[in-house]
Amino acid sequence: MSASSAVPRSQRKDPVLAGAPLLVSFAFIMGIVMTVVFPTGREYAELSSKRGSEQGADAYSIAYLTVLTRADPKDIDLRLVYVRHLAQLGRWDEALVVLEQAPHGARRAADIRALRLELLLAKARGAAEGTPERTVAFAAVHEELVALIESPPPGRALELAKLAVELGDSKLGARFYLLAADVGPRAERPATLAEAARWLRASGDGQAAADAYRRAADESPDAARRVAYLMDAAEALEGTVGACAAASVLDPVAATSEDVVLLRRAVDLLRQCDRTTDAKMLGRRLVTVSHDDAREMKAQVRRELEAGDAPGALALLRMLVAANPNDPTLNEALARVAEWAGQPQVALRAWLWLFASGRVPSGKLDL
Repeated sequence: MSASSAVPRSQRKDPVLAGAPLLVSFAFIMGIVMTVVFPTGREYAELSSKRGSEQGADAYSIAYLTVLTRADPKDIDLRLVYVRHLAQLGRWDEALVVLEQAPHGARRAADIRALRLELLLAKARGAAEGTPERTVAFAAVHEELVALIESPPPGRALELAKLAVELGDSKLGARFYLLAADVGPRAERPATLAEAARWLRASGDGQAAADAYRRAADESPDAARRVAYLMDAAEALEGTVGACAAASVLDPVAATSEDVVLLRRAVDLLRQCDRTTDAKMLGRRLVTVSHDDAREMKAQVRRELEAGDAPGALALLRMLVAANPNDPTLNEALARVAEWAGQPQVALRAWLWLFASGRVPSGKLDL
């Protein structure tokens, strides 16, 4: 008879039940080990966030993150860590799929949009040059940029503007530059607006470019930069809308300006759009500001005559001849303009000087 058979059945212990305390103890110990050794999804996400790019991705981390994400699919922080780990390994398509499965909602929506663009861009740049895959990948990047224009990730507008220009979409780049100007530091606003204007002009929208340049001028604390931006605005309009539109930008400012370059440009535009009287009046200011420069005075003689003001032209010619009495060209011009201005005595003296000096009249006004 065996020892076990000597014990009554009612007093015998079930071997499974006998081992239960041991199993419970083992499970408890393994739970503690798992808790201590393996971090939770939240802990893993926080750890990866603190380590940043230093957190290396490998097959083990991907396997672990796959399990954690499936266990808690609504944990957006963990999912973003998972996506970044996939990206570190160049598994762009998988990363995009995991990102697409993120729960919809406002929380971290901006981060999701920014990360999606990063993944698409990395995939495009990683494709071989000249391949159809690269073309398709960059088209996807452009499509994503177009979608982001309505609500770009905070603080990324300037970066996205440069990317749009890099992709060859000047107009989209300009729109991002305008957004960057609206939200960026005030000190940087004029330069950012000027960049927007530059790419608007490149896209063929001269009117919008001029508006951006004028905004840049209004925002700029530097007088020289204000003038430069206004000149750019006029140039953008002249090439697309016409000289009169360009003149309308400079004319009001030039009326009180002492910038010779600005005044000369404004006068030229006024002449181009046949505003001869306005060109004459602004030209007089140009002569004053240039301190009676002989070149500007000769140009003003022509402007006075274009406006039908022979007496005004004669007054300038008298000054020029007084400063250069032996200049035959000036004396002949004085003689002719004096006749037009109804000053025959002045004209006669000029003609007599020419004949006495043996000069042969050219027969034209040559200034």
